[in-house]
Amino acid sequence: KKVICTSIMMQSTNQQCNALQSAIGLFLHASGKPETVWEMLSHIGVSISLDTINHTITNLSKESIDNMRTLGCTFLTSYAYDNLDTSLKHLVPTIEQPKKSLVHLTMGMMLRLNHGVTLEDLNCSDEL
Repeated sequence: KKVICTSIMMQSTNQQCNALQSAIGLFLHASGKPETVWEMLSHIGVSISLDTINHTITNLSKESIDNMRTLGCTFLTSYAYDNLDTSLKHLVPTIEQPKKSLVHLTMGMMLRLNHGVTLEDLNCSDEL
């Protein structure tokens, strides 16, 4: 309670002091809470506003893309892919897809090669 009260007072004094409110706002976004909950928590000072949450997500996505592009250019990465099959339960079946609820997804991940791996270590095509 003390941390939340202190954080609300700090944000009311300086808009840049919103670390707790930002974390709560990102949690609300990640957990899929309704926008009315976001707005209510924003109005009482516990969370950042809906526009700020969306702006933060956009900026984090751009930074992530830049970081992945930079990491990929080093060629010191490994790529992992996985297929995911999930069934989405629809409340009301549609005429076009009355019973199709299976969705096929492919996920990818870039893994940084650490522990002293160099490009020379990976140049083994002549040996293959």
